[in-house]
Amino acid sequence: MTPRRRRDTVERMRRAAIVAVVLFAGACGDDAGVSAVDYPTVVRDAQCERLARCGVYPTKDACVAHRGPRSDQPLLAAIDAGLLIYSNSHLDLCLKALATQSCDTTSQDARMPLTACDGILTGELDDGESCAFPEECVSGKCNVGSCLPNTCCNGTCQPTIVDAAIDATCGRNEDCAAGLYCGDDMLCHALLIDRDMCKRDSECAFDLACVGATETDLGRCRDLPAIGESCPYMRCADIGAACLSGTCVALGFSGAPCMNESDCEPDARCSNLTCAPIAHLGEPCEEFCTDQAWCNQGTCTSRQEDGAPCAADDECVGGFCEDGPVFEYCTKTAVCI
Repeated sequence: MTPRRRRDTVERMRRAAIVAVVLFAGACGDDAGVSAVDYPTVVRDAQCERLARCGVYPTKDACVAHRGPRSDQPLLAAIDAGLLIYSNSHLDLCLKALATQSCDTTSQDARMPLTACDGILTGELDDGESCAFPEECVSGKCNVGSCLPNTCCNGTCQPTIVDAAIDATCGRNEDCAAGLYCGDDMLCHALLIDRDMCKRDSECAFDLACVGATETDLGRCRDLPAIGESCPYMRCADIGAACLSGTCVALGFSGAPCMNESDCEPDARCSNLTCAPIAHLGEPCEEFCTDQAWCNQGTCTSRQEDGAPCAADDECVGGFCEDGPVFEYCTKTAVCI
């Protein structure tokens, strides 16, 4: 074994030992909290509670059924390899923040990443090291380029930038200080004010959104209406609202009027100008199913295990239907670390 490979092996063993201590501490005691294996599901449940509170789903359970089980295998594999450190004490802070997060998509609280969630996973890879996804890096940035579906492509951890000032170099909005955004020129700029020209919502001051922007035309930063107010720009501020007949209304649950899919909650479809529930497991279906099922010859059927013949991704438990030498078959999601 070369000196470099020996050093790399020792370093991975050191990181894995740290992770083992963290996971052991999180699995013992009366206030053990949530284990690394269970935390993705706990976060999903908290997100569903918020979406139900904001009117996106009728209930938390409806959201959970629609979204299905949550399992972040790449993250868990990276924790096992010592590339990520998990903290369940930070998870508690994150859950409290999600419980009060605003439903107004233009507010600072909803637009900015929840800083209370930052410490759940801490990357161990320094700038310049090889990475598979952003969370592995201390900087939170991994420059993995375009990659074929369900394949692993390693990138490089990008430089750590914190609270960059106006005209300072940046790679994303989070690199810039509060009240700034990262422009297409990769420099930090002050947020735009009411009626300024814009390309995207993140460029506008908090409580404003970029209205009317397209791939070729700029929009303007404007205030968005709340439920019950008129919506001349066909947009509403609340995450659980839709612009219907010129007025912002709550997303339609089963039986509510609609003009298109966006007027209905995610677990429903607009059919004959009425929001209709998506079929559940075992029920008749035309195209879509919930409960992580697929429409199989007119009936919602459980998704198929790895190796089964398939025609589309939604037929498979692993979420991928790949080409094979004879037929397409279900396969697991690639685990990249």
